[in-house]
Amino acid sequence: MMSDRSYSAFIGKQLLAIGGIERISSLLYSGRPWLIGTKLVDARPGTFMRGCRPQLARMAAGYRFLENYVYVENGRTINWLQRLGFEVHFPAVPYGIYGKPFYRFTMGER
Repeated sequence: MMSDRSYSAFIGKQLLAIGGIERISSLLYSGRPWLIGTKLVDARPGTFMRGCRPQLARMAAGYRFLENYVYVENGRTINWLQRLGFEVHFPAVPYGIYGKPFYRFTMGER
């Protein structure tokens, strides 16, 4: 509900993923991208990756800076973010209500 833009991706009638971008600041043109994938992402990784770059470009249009956090144990997602051009910042920082270790990731200039 807080997303400026959100999308759903399907393979046939099966949901592949949902994602979007939440506006952090209109003055700074910054946003917080997010994505939740289904098990179909693991079953069809090539299909998923082929759609990522163009969808990210559409979703991020009008934003100069993107940032969010990724859980340190989510290695596949960290690799995927880097392949898409995000910078993953080390070391991990406590994040969220439980203070678990997360890496901040960013794209663009603030």
